[in-house]
Order: sequence, then C-alpha cells, then structure tokens
Amino acid sequence: MKRRYNDFFQLHECLSKRFPGIPIPIVPPKKAIGNKDLTFVQDRTFYLQRFLRKLARFDFIIESQEFQAFARPANGMKVEVALNRLMPISTQQTYDRIKAITDIDVESVDSLERDQAGSRITTLLFFIKTVEPLLQKIKQDLSKYLMSKQRSIQAYAEMAKFTQRYEELNMTHYADMDNHQLIFQNPESPDLRDSLAQAGAALRNPYIDLYHWVKGELYDIEAMRNAVKCRTDVMVKLRELESKKRDTQKDMDSVSAGKKTVTTLFKNQDDVGSMANKLEGHGREIEATTMLLELLSLYLGQKVIPNFKRDKLGLYHRILKQFTVIEIQNSHALAGFWSKVLQNEKMKGV
Repeated sequence: MKRRYNDFFQLHECLSKRFPGIPIPIVPPKKAIGNKDLTFVQDRTFYLQRFLRKLARFDFIIESQEFQAFARPANGMKVEVALNRLMPISTQQTYDRIKAITDIDVESVDSLERDQAGSRITTLLFFIKTVEPLLQKIKQDLSKYLMSKQRSIQAYAEMAKFTQRYEELNMTHYADMDNHQLIFQNPESPDLRDSLAQAGAALRNPYIDLYHWVKGELYDIEAMRNAVKCRTDVMVKLRELESKKRDTQKDMDSVSAGKKTVTTLFKNQDDVGSMANKLEGHGREIEATTMLLELLSLYLGQKVIPNFKRDKLGLYHRILKQFTVIEIQNSHALAGFWSKVLQNEKMKGV
C-alpha cells in the first residue's frame, strides 16, 4: 500500500473531525522546502509509520469507513476524494459513535466524578503549557549529543585506517622494518586490526532512541491538546447554539406580539411556524451537543488522561533501560578490544 504524505495528512484531518475527543496520533508537519532531502524523507517516513502504529491501537478507527477510505479507496479513487465523499455526521450520530467507542455510562457518573474529570483536563492544559518549552530544549540538546556521539563512533573506523597507515609508514621506519615492534600489524596478533574495526562497527548510538522518544512525546502531547480542543470547540458550539435559540425565541415572541425589530422587520405571523421549527431544531441540537460535551469531558478526564500518564511513565522507564543496556554493550565491546591491545608485550613494558 503506497500512500503520499498528503494522504496521511488528509486522513489525520478527517479522523480529528469525525472522532472528536479521541487523541488521534500526529503526522509530521508539512515542509515546502527541502522535502526531498534524504534525511528529511527518512525522518518523515519514520513518523508516518509511527502514526500508523499508534492508530492501530484503536480498533474502532482501523475498522472505520474513514480508515478504509484511506487504505482501500473504491475504484482507484484518490484518498482525499474518497474521504471527502464520506457522509456528514450529525452531532447526535457523533455522540452515539463516541459513546459506543468509549463505553462511558454518563448517567451513572455523579457530580464529584464530573468535577474531577474537569479538573484533570484543566491540569493537563496547564501541564502542556509548562512542559512543552522544556521538551523542545531537550530535543535540541539531544540532537547535538546524537551528532557528537555519532562522530565518536565513526572515529573508531577512522582510527583503524590511520593507525594502519601510521604503522606502515612511521612505525616500520622507526623500528627499522621490525614488524614485531608494531601493535595493530604485529604478526603475533594478526586479528587485532580487524578487532578495532569490528569494535567500532558494534557500537550503537543510544541518543537516537532518546531523541525520538522526546520528539514522539511532543507529538503525543500535541495529540492530547488537540483532543481537549475538540471538547473546547463543542463548548463554543453549545454557547453559540444557546445564543441562536434565545435570539430565535425573542424574534418569534416579537412577531407573535405584532412588534417590529431590526431582525423581524420583514417577518409576519406566517413566519411563526418556520421560526418554531427552527427553535425546535436548535433545541434538539443543544441537547445533543450538551450530551456530547459531557461525554467528552468524562472520557478525557476518566480514561484518556490517566492512560496517557501511565503510558508515559512506562515509556520513560523502558527508554532509560534501553539507553543503559546500549551503553553497557558499547562499554563491553570497547573494553574487550582495548584489553586485547594491553596484552601486547610492547604495551606491557611501557
């Protein structure tokens, strides 16, 4: 399945709109200049694959018509076209869908639990605002450490080359062509030169994993912020609907009483019926939006945020363990090599 970056971007936008409150994984940002650079392409590919791996945790998304439009668009249709052809979802349908997904029993939740959920959301937003600058700084620093460590690892390969040339030209001259005075090309330890190259090749850069860990956490925090923003958007929509309902009710009362206002100047008794229908529509939409807002608040506060915190704790422990193991393996590889060097009789006599 080959997909262009824009296909992933369109899928993310579609899922974010049609699954409000779900922490949809982040796709890497667009880049107009330099998007053909090999390093950039490799990095983008890594995070697009990460996007799919994280999406796979949500069975309901993988099985959804939205994801199927991305994975298997009908009749060779472009992904963007297939996604745009999906039927719109009403607020009530969105509520029913999210309720089925989250398995939240809104009716059984008491006021204390509702307050606790709201408090967790507020705390999360404050946390994100505080921690993002720190993570950006750590990412910048880790990028420098990564490059420095990579140069250090590459130095072993270079060392194998220059010690060979040095011993061939300098040491053989100083030793009057006696190869037994050499270290890496000493006939009594023929494998030592290859051991240096092998030790260098065995080294791994532990900062690569640390860098992607921090960058991935920034993406995950952005996904959490986006999920909370969906709830905020529902709150804004609810206020707008309530305002529209009040205005419609006021206009209908004015028309019924025979009064003329700026908004009812061209309306009469014949318009009361349509205004009543409009008022009823606002009422239904307010009810559905209120239920959706309450559902998202509980889902974010009771499930998403606790799971996010638990996942981050576990990941931190795993990444530190991985860093430690790599550094120990690197140390063993180097210690094993340099101990062989010290076994040379010429080194013992120094």
